[in-house]
Amino acid sequence: MPKSPRSALALSLTLLTLGCNEPAPPEQSPPEQSSPVPEKSATPPATVASPVSGTLRQHPFQPDQAILRDGTLEIRQGTDFFPDLAVEIVTFESESLAGRTLTADTTPAPHLRLGYKAPDANLPDTEMVLSGYQLQLSFGEAQPLGLPYTLSLSVPEHGTKLSGQGLATFLDIALKDGNIDRHWDSFDTLDYLAQQHLAQSAPAMALGERFGVTLQSFGDDHPKRGVIGFEVTDDKGEASTLKVLLRKDADGWQVSQQLDTSQLPQAHQALPASDLSDRTRDGLLAEQAAARHLETELNREGQMPQVRASRVSCRLTKDRDRASCHTTLGMRTGDDTQCEIRSHLLSKTGGEWQVREAIANDQQVNYQSGELEPYRPFTPSCE
Repeated sequence: MPKSPRSALALSLTLLTLGCNEPAPPEQSPPEQSSPVPEKSATPPATVASPVSGTLRQHPFQPDQAILRDGTLEIRQGTDFFPDLAVEIVTFESESLAGRTLTADTTPAPHLRLGYKAPDANLPDTEMVLSGYQLQLSFGEAQPLGLPYTLSLSVPEHGTKLSGQGLATFLDIALKDGNIDRHWDSFDTLDYLAQQHLAQSAPAMALGERFGVTLQSFGDDHPKRGVIGFEVTDDKGEASTLKVLLRKDADGWQVSQQLDTSQLPQAHQALPASDLSDRTRDGLLAEQAAARHLETELNREGQMPQVRASRVSCRLTKDRDRASCHTTLGMRTGDDTQCEIRSHLLSKTGGEWQVREAIANDQQVNYQSGELEPYRPFTPSCE
C-alpha cells in the first residue's frame, strides 16, 4: 500500500516542526491553494483493456500510477516517496494535450527521464534521454479525473520498451476500477474526499483558501490521520472556517468528522479501538487532552478564528504517568501566518490525562524522574 505522499508535492505552507525527544507522527503540508474537485461523472472511466506494461531499464514494468502535471506525464511503479521505476515524458506543452499525438519528431521533441531505484538505494538513478528513442503518445478527450492516453515507447540504448493504455490523472491520486483509490496516500486524495464530503454536508458554503493540511503516518503502530481546513463563506456572506478530519482503515481513507471554527482538530481525532501499543495510545491520549485544554483556552481568548494550523507533540515519562506537551499554532494575522507555541505539563490520574499547569517552551519532563528539565527545541516554522 502507499506509504507516503508523492515527491511532486511541494511541502510549504503549514509544515510545523517542533523539537522533542519522543518522536511525534510526521505532519506534512502542501501548498495552501485548493485543487478543484472534478465533478463526479455519471459513468466512471472504463477499465483500461491493455494497461501500460513492458520493460524499463531492463526491469519488468507494471505501473501503479500515471499523473499529468504541467505538461509532464509521469508513469511510475512503486508507492514510496521515490518510485522503484518511473518514466517521465516532458512534452514542453503548456496548452491542453487532449486529442494530441506526440512523437520523437514533434517540435520541440519530448525529453525522457528514466528512473530506477535499486532495492538497497535511498534515491533513484535517473537517465536523461534527449534523442535515440521512438515514441507514439496519443491523448484522448479529457475525463473528470484525467486524460486517457495510449503509449508506445522504445529506448533500445536503455533497455526500455513500453506499450499500452492508461488514464493520466490531473491530481496526485490513483484509480481503481475507474474510481479514486482510497488507499492512496497523498494530499490530493485527502483533498478530493474532503471536498466531496463538504459538497454533501455544506452545499451552501463557498470554499475559499485551504489551510492546515496534514497527513500523519508513523509506522504500523500509529493510525494514519489527515486534516484539511477551508476558509468558507455562507450564502449570507458570513466568513468562517471548517475542518475535515480523515482516518485510514482497512477500506482506505474515510472522513471521520467535520469541525467548525471553535474546534481544534487534535482535540477531536478518534483513536482506533485496538492495534496500538500502550505507549502509543497514551501518547495520543495525552495529545488529545492537551489539545482540548488549549481549545477551551483559545475560545475563551477569542483566538480560535485565527488558528490556521496546529500540531501537538508530547513527551512521556518511562512510567507513562507524566507528559510535557508543546503545541505549535499557526495564527492568521492579516495576510500573514505567525507561529505561537503553548506548552503544558500533564499527569495521568485514574487512567485519564489532565493538564496541571503551563510550562516554559524550553521545558520537558525527564524520562526517568518526571521532573521538569530544560531542553533546546527546534525553531518552528509556520510559513
